[in-house]
Amino acid sequence: MKNIAYPLILTAALISAAPAATLIQTKSFAFLPDDSQDLTYNKFDTSLGSLISVSVSVTLNKTGGQFEVDNDSTTAGTITLEHNVIGGLSVVSGDVGLLRDDLTAIGSNGSLTASSVMPAREVFGTSGDDTDTFDATGQSDYVRFNPADASVSDSGTIASFAQSAFEGTGTFVLRANALQSVNVTGLGGLQQAITVANVSGEVTVTYNYMPIPEPASALLGGIGCLLLLRRPRR
Repeated sequence: MKNIAYPLILTAALISAAPAATLIQTKSFAFLPDDSQDLTYNKFDTSLGSLISVSVSVTLNKTGGQFEVDNDSTTAGTITLEHNVIGGLSVVSGDVGLLRDDLTAIGSNGSLTASSVMPAREVFGTSGDDTDTFDATGQSDYVRFNPADASVSDSGTIASFAQSAFEGTGTFVLRANALQSVNVTGLGGLQQAITVANVSGEVTVTYNYMPIPEPASALLGGIGCLLLLRRPRR
């Protein structure tokens, strides 16, 4: 038996060492808020092998935009400005879900906030312009905030009980959405003007699976069986 032990071990090792594979689909989106964009993905074709897990990631980027305030009151104060894009990911069709094992949803609506904040800044009382409209006076009662670019992301593995919904020959559709949001704190009586940001990003769906063995692997298995049946010479 000594003369066949090593071939058998080698054959078993080659078969057991077959690596898992990944299938990655990445779709990009770009729009102006408040809006959304639908992204279509292929389900996992089980003829490729056995699905091990499904992971989903989403990235939301905010670029550009502007936030201006005009103090129409006679009161001076210190203000802080925020220029945000609030977004999320949802399922449009295909009967899939985005739940993790802990039952939280990947990129759930309203969970993605790309935020830019202007540090506290002093603004003075009105310079005498109309008190019921926004005026870019350029005076001490006016503040303009050009926000920095910002990004936010989320990712996770689909819960095991929801994984089978991703198998099949059809497609499913995910929707990326985003709303423009601004906030000012520290003083009332401010008229506002907003320039929305540009929204962009991507959503990636990754299938981890065990491929069906190639014919070469089956051949190795057959050789192993033949070696096992071979009788040692006397």
